[in-house]
Amino acid sequence: MTTATQTLCTYTSATDFLAVMQPRLADHEALYGLMLGIALRLQAHPERIERPPYLATVIDAADGCTAALMTPPFGLVLYSDQAVPQAALQQVAQHLSKHGWTLPTVNGVPHLSAAFAHIWSQMQGIGYRVDVEERVFELRKVEPVRYSAGAMRLATMADLDLVVQWIVAFNQEALGETASDPVATLQRVQVRITDQTFFLWEDSKPVALAGITRPTPEGMGVGPVYTPPERRGRGYATSLVAQISQQLLASGRQFCTLFTDLANPTSNSIYQKIGYRPVGDYTVYRFEQ
Repeated sequence: MTTATQTLCTYTSATDFLAVMQPRLADHEALYGLMLGIALRLQAHPERIERPPYLATVIDAADGCTAALMTPPFGLVLYSDQAVPQAALQQVAQHLSKHGWTLPTVNGVPHLSAAFAHIWSQMQGIGYRVDVEERVFELRKVEPVRYSAGAMRLATMADLDLVVQWIVAFNQEALGETASDPVATLQRVQVRITDQTFFLWEDSKPVALAGITRPTPEGMGVGPVYTPPERRGRGYATSLVAQISQQLLASGRQFCTLFTDLANPTSNSIYQKIGYRPVGDYTVYRFEQ
């Protein structure tokens, strides 16, 4: 799809999408690690794709770039190096609509996701609302913390039922998911345990969960992080995230990132004590279905 000044391109290959986008996203790898990490995961494990992804860029005559990525059943993730790329967002929305894509959510830096949410709402005749306001944090050095009782260990298949239970609870509490596909959730947890990307803090028994996710050339994401309500306030999640972060840096990663919910001041404070520093915000909008 082409206008007088810009061209929309779609991609069936994550490799082709990354050829265009990786140099741009890598300029601010911590801030844009969500899109970059998802695209790299698509490239590394195409066999794990549940449904074909949506990968698109809009490049204007001055080489300004807007990009969109979606891996159903998850929502749309946006990037742009333009302040308010209305025409590019309109093109993406028109292309998605023309080809029958359904969007549960849109996620991006606040001005970008807000502009797209308005365009999509008007185009589809549906409402939308803020789902979650998030902050991206980056850590390059772990600050000294007082570790709680217990120790970190890898989750194994023996922990499968517990990890699934905690992931469902996390999704309900942090993401507002009231209904999820239990089979799909089980399969995703099995993959992550096999990949050794879930860790538990154990104090005579498992008391907290954290994962690592979306590796990028220099960094790694940490998340989700969950402690059951009856175990909170004892420093378990702080200890687990600090130790995971230190392990990632020791392995050669230059930094770690994580997302926090701005409505949860406790978690924002805890992570900053470990050494995480804010690099930017994202806003997720949810569409009426």
